[in-house]
Amino acid sequence: MSKRLSLDLKDCLNGLDIGPGSVETALEWGKAVPGARVMVYGDYDVDGVCSSALAVEMARESGAKSVHYYLPHRQKEGYGVHLNVIKKALKGGIETLIVTDCGSKDVESIEYAVDNGMNVMVFDHHSVEGNTIDIEAFVNPQRGGSEEAKTLCATAVLWSWAFSEGILPSRWLMERLDLVAMSTVGDCVSMGYLNRALVQEGLTVLKSSKRPGLARLVDRLGLVKEDIDESSLAMKLVPCLNAAGRMDVADLSLSVILTGDLSSIDRLEDLNVRRKKISSDIAADIAKKLENYVEHVMYNPDWPVGLLSAIASRLCSRYSLGFALAAPSGKGIKGTLRVPDGGNAVEILSELAPLLDSWGGHPYAAGFSVSNSRWEELSSALEIKLRSIEVAEKPETVVDYDPSMFDLLIWKDLNRIGPFGQDNPFPCFFTSREGGERLIPLGEGGVHAKIESGSKKLIAFNGACQHRSMERIRGWVYRPSINSWRGRKDLQFIVEKIVMF
Repeated sequence: MSKRLSLDLKDCLNGLDIGPGSVETALEWGKAVPGARVMVYGDYDVDGVCSSALAVEMARESGAKSVHYYLPHRQKEGYGVHLNVIKKALKGGIETLIVTDCGSKDVESIEYAVDNGMNVMVFDHHSVEGNTIDIEAFVNPQRGGSEEAKTLCATAVLWSWAFSEGILPSRWLMERLDLVAMSTVGDCVSMGYLNRALVQEGLTVLKSSKRPGLARLVDRLGLVKEDIDESSLAMKLVPCLNAAGRMDVADLSLSVILTGDLSSIDRLEDLNVRRKKISSDIAADIAKKLENYVEHVMYNPDWPVGLLSAIASRLCSRYSLGFALAAPSGKGIKGTLRVPDGGNAVEILSELAPLLDSWGGHPYAAGFSVSNSRWEELSSALEIKLRSIEVAEKPETVVDYDPSMFDLLIWKDLNRIGPFGQDNPFPCFFTSREGGERLIPLGEGGVHAKIESGSKKLIAFNGACQHRSMERIRGWVYRPSINSWRGRKDLQFIVEKIVMF
């Protein structure tokens, strides 16, 4: 009963159209990678790190003479392929450039690389609106791929291309699906049939991972290998890997994945602890502010830029509103934009492009850079646009079910319709407030809360403020989750929404 419903990955990949450039890129790979000095250029989030790791391993397996990698510093450099890095790579003798999870709009840098004799291949999944690069070895499903291909993250684009074009043996590629699973969950892409199949197979690989770094990190996070699922990735493993790029340099996470270096794991753990503390403090401060007045666009000179995307996502999910958070970065300002159903972040930033230095992203999530002199004008325009979003009201089905009636067998049966994620959410449940519930503060500073009533126990992360007064609360929408710690498995019940009278 507890086995997942069948998802045939090879059937999903059969006839998959990832857009123009696939064949041309395969020919370029065959000519430009074997025997060459290669540099992989990625991004600083988990998709950028995992796609870079996959590209590095593919290049090595394809017989490259040497393989180097470069991940830009989020705070100091920002997103994209930077011209100064390309110039240094050329001086260093790099012959072939493989770009992952960026590059589609880096026209100047890519042109410079090509004009100066570099062989360049780009694998991306971001928007191609506006001016884009003009090279043959360019794979991005947004250029004209099938609708399902357009939902792939960058790691899945690279992997699917390599599988479809037979770049390396299918067995070798299947052993790298752990990277695809982590990045697919981490990038919050639509969990349609193909992405579910990729994640399902990737979780199987991850549970028996031959990567010592990931195995050690999983153990450090208190996870049990055989119990790892998409929720474990989303709640623990992915945020920890993201902590490197958000708080320091993403090279740490790439080192953990590729080599298992113990000092990198120690450093990553420390950064993850700091990330959680700072993120919780910022989210709590914003929540208090929103109690009095809903402000969609917020700027704070003390916020770390690297943490804003996760916080904005949390706010958007909790309030079903659009939010833009920004902070200083270098000589300008960087921001992140998140919108609910009914909004389109790409369209919003496209309309405001004359005010921006750069921007890019997806319909639900995007990032931007702006000069200090234009921030006031941009923030006012963004506020108007975000306030005007008419949130698409979708029917939400929840099951009225007391959490005390759950057991592990029921939870396992629910997972048969997974893996879960965007557009395939885990089933939610509802329980009424009966009166007499006890509120127990959790976490440093009491920002989280446990709600207890008899055998019913709920956990509300960052929810202490919302539960100070429970008179208007009718009940809670919650989801069950497995909590594994030191070999012990327990069900915990996480508050998703508060239902008011």
